[in-house]
Amino acid sequence: MSEKIKLSERKGEYKASKNIGSYDVGFKFTLDDSGNIVSLKFSNSWDQLKELDKINIGSPDSTETEFSFADPNDVLYVIYFDSYSRGSVCIYSDNKRTKEEICMPFKKIS
Repeated sequence: MSEKIKLSERKGEYKASKNIGSYDVGFKFTLDDSGNIVSLKFSNSWDQLKELDKINIGSPDSTETEFSFADPNDVLYVIYFDSYSRGSVCIYSDNKRTKEEICMPFKKIS
């Protein structure tokens, strides 16, 4: 049986990308060692979090592999780690005009 990885050990920057039709969707998030998402950026450089905002997704000691949270714009994110440095993220947006769901793989980049 493999050793479980604590959320605090997953600290770093992660990048997800997926080709959808004729364009690429990109997304980066940064996780600190306290279980907080401290940066959420899409490929258009639009930062979902204000400079001092952070979103706690779990206890630093958590060994769970799936975390969900909403950003300040009520967009839902589900992050699933399938190894130490890889996983997938699904982004769900449901506003008055459109309903979107995008799932893409991610990997640790720093």
